[in-house]
Amino acid sequence: MRHAWWLLAWVPLAAYAAELALRAFDPGSERFWAALAAVQVLSLLGYVSSSLPQWAGWIDDTGGAVAILERRLKIIQGLVVAILSGNAAYFAGYHYFAMAEILCFGASAGASYGGDKFLSPLLSRAATMVQAAFGKTEGS
Repeated sequence: MRHAWWLLAWVPLAAYAAELALRAFDPGSERFWAALAAVQVLSLLGYVSSSLPQWAGWIDDTGGAVAILERRLKIIQGLVVAILSGNAAYFAGYHYFAMAEILCFGASAGASYGGDKFLSPLLSRAATMVQAAFGKTEGS
């Protein structure tokens, strides 16, 4: 029994194995779907907190049909960018960087807020650069 101290090494290994089992990317578990739903809600909250004034453009009927459609598509673009940013922040933080889950939830909301505030203008600039480099195509 005096030399059985090496058995204590199994305790942290068992804890590590249990953590890996909890972090498994298993779409069949209820925990996965609950976390995914929480991430979607946090992403929507992050988007709404950053772009609520922009939603007034949804009911604005000034301009032609194209101007109305462009305003609405801009709102939808911001929503999609925010949700993608929130999902990327959560899943990359939780599964790739092995961060604590509560930090990943916070990162999801923060990335959604920043996704619309910072990534949407970058997408608009990139589209403008492409149009400047290649000109407008026949269909646009």
